[in-house]
Amino acid sequence: MSAHAVSVRVTVLAVLLVTLAACGPVPPPTPATEPTPPPASGPGAPTPIPDAQPPDAILSGLIEGNVVGDLGTYSWDGFVSDAPWLTGPAGGSTTPVRHLAVSFRPTPGDVTWHVEWVRLAGGRPGNTVTSTVPAFGPVRFDAPAATGDWSVGLFARFGAGRDAAWFWRVEVAP
Repeated sequence: MSAHAVSVRVTVLAVLLVTLAACGPVPPPTPATEPTPPPASGPGAPTPIPDAQPPDAILSGLIEGNVVGDLGTYSWDGFVSDAPWLTGPAGGSTTPVRHLAVSFRPTPGDVTWHVEWVRLAGGRPGNTVTSTVPAFGPVRFDAPAATGDWSVGLFARFGAGRDAAWFWRVEVAP
């Protein structure tokens, strides 16, 4: 081997040893840790929202008793859900023009509301047949005069940022 080849090999070996020495030993891997949650108070702390969704709406005045409605579209304290017209749970039956009422659990406060009745055909909603005039205060209304299978929708507002709709399926029979 020539002196030049030996010199090149020694230089490459020296550079390699210096590079390895500069890197130092490789530390063992550390286990992943969970991020630390922010403190419960102070800036950036989450603000609990006591009513993350609308209350239950209970239809009363039916022959069989009270029925909780299906919650449809709502906007409640920053939370939003969108739904089509729902036929509602099989709520029971009533007679034509019978007085019905809706209460809320828990009570969210003052309410502005209106009710729409839609005749069902083959279990599917049709066009609005009857609607109440928007009202303020207790939710009280009458069943339609025509008999048949109906879906009733309650559309209510409980102040800024609190709107919701509930639905029931009601059989109006003589």
